[in-house]
Amino acid sequence: VIPSTINISQNIDAGCGSVLADATQIHQVVMNLCTNACHAMRDGHGTLTVELTPFHASADQVPQLAPSTDPFICLQIQDTGHGMDEATLSHIFEPYFTTKSEGEGSGLGLATVHAIVTEHGGTITVSSSLQSGTTFRLLFPLHKEESHPLEDMGRSGEINQGTGIRAPNRGEHILLVDDEEPIVKMLQRFLLGQGYKVTARTCAIEAFQEFCANPDAFDLLISDLTMPRMTGFELAKKMLEIRPDFPITLCTGFSDVVEKTTALRAGVRDFIMKPIKLRALAERIRTVLDSPLSNDRRAE
Repeated sequence: VIPSTINISQNIDAGCGSVLADATQIHQVVMNLCTNACHAMRDGHGTLTVELTPFHASADQVPQLAPSTDPFICLQIQDTGHGMDEATLSHIFEPYFTTKSEGEGSGLGLATVHAIVTEHGGTITVSSSLQSGTTFRLLFPLHKEESHPLEDMGRSGEINQGTGIRAPNRGEHILLVDDEEPIVKMLQRFLLGQGYKVTARTCAIEAFQEFCANPDAFDLLISDLTMPRMTGFELAKKMLEIRPDFPITLCTGFSDVVEKTTALRAGVRDFIMKPIKLRALAERIRTVLDSPLSNDRRAE
């Protein structure tokens, strides 16, 4: 997206911890801010700097977080572009406000960024001046690893106080597919904790090959809808050609009624909207697997 004439500098502190966030939305935030930074360097030259560091907020630095003493992770995106004056700065997060020419922007990019950061319990600040570039600073609450819900679920089938989810412990084999590796790892860990056997893949084509090798080895497909090379819907159709009764659940971040209706008519059993809530996922899996169609297949 960004011309090679623009230098990209990064300072990523791998030890700064983690946040509990939706990976797709954070990707959207970074793409929006980096694209805007590129547009601000209209001559095609300059430096885009991306930093990720630990941060402890103070009243002087971030008044809206005071008197919080909680640790944060700071995602900072800085450019050396033309900058903005105070009048422009006061409106940048308003929906449909844009300084770009007609057809270059909708004016929703920064409004969306602000909404996503806020929904994740964070805050966003911006500093800029004409001919001196712009710096966006996004603060997200540090996630405390010791209280991670996935650590507390166990594998004994007991109800966890934090989630209320009971592991079925029936040992069904789930084929899990998502091109985002962090999502695959998180869901795989959760499903294993629920007592399922899990085969996880980040490539739909590889998942299909795995399925073709032994179609009867799997009890359920859980797949992302939007993936490169082969979409979740295309994967589902190919699998249903081999096993018409195969239970399939697709996950998507987009609410397309037409696409959902088409998929359900083709034989897909369920749609789950992203971001995925683990409690809801556990319940929906059981609904699909405990349906008469699935039970008839296992009885055979």
